[in-house]
Amino acid sequence: MARVLFIQQTHEEWLGVMYLSAMLKARGHQCDILVEPLEKEELSRVVLGRNPDILAVSCLTSDLYWAISIIDRVKRSSDPLVVLGGTHVTLDPEESIAHPNVDVICRGEGELPLAELADAVDAGDDYAAIANLWVKTENGIVRNEMRNLTEDLDSLPFPDRRLYTRYPFFRKRGKKSLALGRGCPFACAHCHNSAKMAVFKDKGRYVRWRSRENVLGEIEVLLETEFVSVLHFIDDSFGANPQSLIELVRTLTAKKKVSVALQANMRADLVTEELCAVLRDYGADKMRLRIAVETGNEDYRRRILKK
Repeated sequence: MARVLFIQQTHEEWLGVMYLSAMLKARGHQCDILVEPLEKEELSRVVLGRNPDILAVSCLTSDLYWAISIIDRVKRSSDPLVVLGGTHVTLDPEESIAHPNVDVICRGEGELPLAELADAVDAGDDYAAIANLWVKTENGIVRNEMRNLTEDLDSLPFPDRRLYTRYPFFRKRGKKSLALGRGCPFACAHCHNSAKMAVFKDKGRYVRWRSRENVLGEIEVLLETEFVSVLHFIDDSFGANPQSLIELVRTLTAKKKVSVALQANMRADLVTEELCAVLRDYGADKMRLRIAVETGNEDYRRRILKK
């Protein structure tokens, strides 16, 4: 069993980290997380007290130098295997691997690569050839190719919600994140998806959807095991799979015990009369749809933003 410790600087339940933890635990590994604003001691000291085999960080660009500062302090007194992943790492791997105390980076989807890495660490096996990983070795950096994107999202275990329950803040909060799918069909110039489409070229379908039954199964588990007041769909384009969304909301409406608010980000051009009617039936007072105006100049929106 490998001991994997995630760290993060924002008090949010990151869905990607929960998917990683679920896959790791399915392989028999131990996972925990430290959320800096919710810890009473300096974070690097807490990390040292946990003595992880693998110290993992999922990085947005805004997280990178915070993560490096924590990692540098940890490495002065201990030597866990440091793994960085996430959007920033996927889009700028050379900068990410260049930091002296970063041992491994993971590009693209991380469930299988991180699980395979933990398996290897636990067994004392070499992990330099695992797809998606760039690994520092005595002979330099091994830059492995990325594997195909996960085609069947239903094959993934439900996110590990228990990862965050050690903090009362999350137990009492009520907002639970979930995703209908992965990827976005649009390539807006200002969005990470336009860059990721190029990175994942020839690696399978970029936009993939979970089945309605799989999503409903996750919601059922959430309602039975967690305090839930808001279901926050983190999809980049809520409504991009319109018929499936309509059927999902209709099913939730028919379940009288479901009375939680639905929250999501949405493009204005994905709002249809049929969808509005379905959302109205669910309860207009329970809808939290956020639509960005972006700009009032249509030429700028189409020509520059590509939206």
